[in-house]
Amino acid sequence: KKALDTREKEFGKTSLRAAWSCQNLGICHSEIEEFDRALPYFHRALNAHLKDIKPDTLIFLKISIADCYRGDKAMALTHYNQVLAFAGNQQESKRFQAKVWTAMGRAYFDWGDFDVANSLFRKALAAAQSSCDLPTEGNALFNLGRTFFASGRTDEAIKYFRYAIQVLESSTSFNKSELAATRQSLAYVLLQAGDVATARYLLEGTQ
Repeated sequence: KKALDTREKEFGKTSLRAAWSCQNLGICHSEIEEFDRALPYFHRALNAHLKDIKPDTLIFLKISIADCYRGDKAMALTHYNQVLAFAGNQQESKRFQAKVWTAMGRAYFDWGDFDVANSLFRKALAAAQSSCDLPTEGNALFNLGRTFFASGRTDEAIKYFRYAIQVLESSTSFNKSELAATRQSLAYVLLQAGDVATARYLLEGTQ
């Protein structure tokens, strides 16, 4: 908040520098599920970034806004579909669509509809693979693992978590925290399946 106040005074409320602070504040509030407080910051950041026209940033913000409406399924789906249409009109449409389908899959997962979530994660996986987007591919595989485990399909969950780790480790731009989370998820599932040794090995690798 202090960074935002400083940047607004120095560069103006609609500057891109202020927009980045708004975006970060939106992320902070959404991480602790304060969606009503996150939305105004995401909207302010989006309005400023519209002048800059960077599809990656715009799609991230549009998805973030849609995520804030998960408590209202109809409203959330309206926003997700709007982002999906926007993504389809971009030059790297498959890469951007993969990100939107992943977000929609997570929403359906949270709503308890694992079949639809699984279908959306598979669409995200195919699109990420066709656009050679390894981080998004790894994320889709990770979410497929979560969905299979939630559906009681432990063997499939283990397989997809392993796939996700392989893909994330082969990427030069993977998120270390995402890789650690995937390892921890696989370790948890393996513990449930009685494979304590492999689970311990995975957990030691996240230290």
